[in-house]
Amino acid sequence: MFGTLKAGLQEQMRRHRNRPFLEATTAASALVALADEDLSLSESHRVDQILENLEALSVYDVRKAKRRFQDYVDAIRDDAESGRIRALEAVTQIAEDAEEVELLVRVCMAVSWADGELHPAERTQIEDICKLLDTEPPDFKAPG
Repeated sequence: MFGTLKAGLQEQMRRHRNRPFLEATTAASALVALADEDLSLSESHRVDQILENLEALSVYDVRKAKRRFQDYVDAIRDDAESGRIRALEAVTQIAEDAEEVELLVRVCMAVSWADGELHPAERTQIEDICKLLDTEPPDFKAPG
C-alpha cells in the first residue's frame, strides 16, 4: 500500500514540475500555428505528434494536453490580442530553464515546418518567442 501511495505522489510531483512546460508548449504551438492566421491540418497533426511523443509531457493524458492546445487556439481566435497575451504569459513560465527553452524552440520549428514551408509570419512569431525567452533564434533552414 505504501509503495502505491509513494508512486502516486511521485507521479503528481512530476506533473506539477512539468505543468509550466506543458502550458508553454501548447501555448507556443498555438501561437506559431496561427501566426499565418490559418491552422492547417498538418500543423494540428504535428502538434498532436509532439504532445504524444515528448518525454517531458509523458506524465499527462494526451487528450488533456491536446485540449490545452485547442484552448489556446480558441482563445487566440476569439480575441487575438488577449489570447496572444495569455499564450505569451504561459510561454514565459519556462524562461529560467535553458533546456526547456531550447526544446520549446525546437517544437516551434517543428510546428512551423509541418506544412512543408516556413511562412514569414511563423518565423516572426518564433523570433518573438525567442526574444521573450532571451534566447537566440534558431537557424530557419528546412529540416532534413
